Amino acid sequence: MRSHVRNRFHDQATYFDGALGPKSRPRPVETHTQRLIDRAPHLSPQAKLIEIADKICTVRDVTSAPPTGWSRARRAEYVEWAAKVVGGCRGIHPALEQAFDEALRDARAGLVER
Repeated sequence: MRSHVRNRFHDQATYFDGALGPKSRPRPVETHTQRLIDRAPHLSPQAKLIEIADKICTVRDVTSAPPTGWSRARRAEYVEWAAKVVGGCRGIHPALEQAFDEALRDARAGLVER
């Protein structure tokens, strides 16, 4: 995926790399997810935009078309984690942040146990 983005978008690919983080060996999920929360405030402005946009899409997807086998609890956990990541990216684009907030609100409402 990185090579496709790099080939298609050239100069903007460095922002995409910033949003994805370094490519390295697999890490425990807890360590990796916390690292993403911790690094969000330090991303470039362009990488923050990508991060927020990505979280809008994935929060919507996790709510409306979740990965096979993801329980309601796992989906809710992802949504709350995404909110923490976006929390570190705020202050860069109010309209995009509002779109995330709407996706988050809808996701939370849709994942409430009935």
